[in-house]
Amino acid sequence: MSFVVVQPVITNNRALKAGEVTLTKRGDVSLTVNDCRRHGLTKTAVLLVCKQTNRIAIRAPREVDRGPVEIGMQVRPGHKSPNLRQINIGYALRELGIDAEKKAGRYTFGEKDGLIILSFGLDETA
Repeated sequence: MSFVVVQPVITNNRALKAGEVTLTKRGDVSLTVNDCRRHGLTKTAVLLVCKQTNRIAIRAPREVDRGPVEIGMQVRPGHKSPNLRQINIGYALRELGIDAEKKAGRYTFGEKDGLIILSFGLDETA
């Protein structure tokens, strides 16, 4: 028989503020309802990746995105709070080679031209 050291995961249970997101180990990102509304994220969100800067951008669908295939990700109600919305960005994280389990936590996001820009503490240039 062998034992393994178990460490509790310490989380910050403080409510999210405007401009903050949390990333789960599963690749879900949580945002406040007000941040989602401000960016037009109601039912669907479009994910964009920039491999040069290791950033993920989230934006509302545009007319240009409409076509034979739906390209958006579902914006779901948060599990723990009605004031949160969740979007799974796991595929975008994998595209950039980012491990959600290692990067899980709370982050601030940037905003530009209707985009929510996530960098997860990686390259902040450009």
